[in-house]
Amino acid sequence: MNTEKLSGLFIMPAAVTIALLAIPFFAKADWNLLDFVVAGFLLFTTGFIFKLITFKATNLTYKIAAAIALGSGLFLIWANLAVGIIGEFTEHPINLVYFGIIAIGIIGTIITRFQAKGMKYTMLAMTGALFLIAFIVLLIGTDEKYFPSHSHFGFWVFHFFFAVQFIISALLFHRSANEQKVSATKN
Repeated sequence: MNTEKLSGLFIMPAAVTIALLAIPFFAKADWNLLDFVVAGFLLFTTGFIFKLITFKATNLTYKIAAAIALGSGLFLIWANLAVGIIGEFTEHPINLVYFGIIAIGIIGTIITRFQAKGMKYTMLAMTGALFLIAFIVLLIGTDEKYFPSHSHFGFWVFHFFFAVQFIISALLFHRSANEQKVSATKN
């Protein structure tokens, strides 16, 4: 990979990160330096990973699937860090298990070497893990202070929202794999 192409992997994510961080900065959001550092890291890393995994991809369906998967992962981390999924993130350690879903995505992506067919299964595994966590949380119960019974509806809406995103991504990766197969057959 030449230097120009390598710098391209960094420039666009860096520019987008700076532009997005300018919004809370100039809006004088109640953020401290650590908030900006964490947000910058998450935004840049997501953009960089997108550029990296779609670098050689010519298939638009694959790129859309990757964008949905990465965007959903970013939003899952952001929501968890900002407010927590079950009570405040810092006050309820069960929120840490949601990072396991991201770990499944990272490990699955590495194992499948970014191949669309394998990415489909990675997205389905992330969906399964999401629901497994939800059922375990409800089975073991949590402190009423952090997870009042009236918030169960919101809890399920949150999980279904992310499940739908991961399933859409899985379906798009499936379609991309089929498109690649058809394209390879024609050549």
